[in-house]
Amino acid sequence: MQVRDQIVNSAKGLVKTLGWHDKVLSLACSQANLSSASGRGLFPNGIVEIAEILMKDWENQLSLDVKLGDLDNKTLNEQIFLALKKRLSYEVPYMPLWKDAIYLGALPHNLPITYNRLFSTMNTVWDMIGDNSTGVNWYSKRVLIGQIFISTEMMMIHDGSIGLTQTWNFLHRQLHDQNFDNIQDLGYLWYKYTKSVFT
Repeated sequence: MQVRDQIVNSAKGLVKTLGWHDKVLSLACSQANLSSASGRGLFPNGIVEIAEILMKDWENQLSLDVKLGDLDNKTLNEQIFLALKKRLSYEVPYMPLWKDAIYLGALPHNLPITYNRLFSTMNTVWDMIGDNSTGVNWYSKRVLIGQIFISTEMMMIHDGSIGLTQTWNFLHRQLHDQNFDNIQDLGYLWYKYTKSVFT
């Protein structure tokens, strides 16, 4: 295993209890017998890179965990619900401190990475479902479920209900009666998506 991979694996465990700050990255480096200075060279953007790696891992895991058979005999909205719920569930072991990772991702200098990762995940969801839309509708669908995803994530990090019942009910309501084949006003939708990331 490469030293960088050792640090990543160590940091993934440490952030669950110690939080999202660069001292955790330094501790992970020391556990790999590497100096903090060397660690900064491997992770120039700091601890937020661990969050980015996690999000990429979760996106890949989603493709493995949600099988085509799971989507059979379900409406489009039910398929999206299943995929988004599964993706959000990967964050549960990192609660309640995942909210700090979200804050880091929303900082101006980190936003491009956050946008790219979220958009990639939403694209993965639509690809799994078999979406073959083109043009503006292709973007609209991904922006819309991205906004729903972020809103539900904000609900989840404050949810104290058993089994996150309130979160999943909220997600269900967000998707209820959505018509993904007739999305109006992409500009306003993009504004809502951007605002949800910032706030």
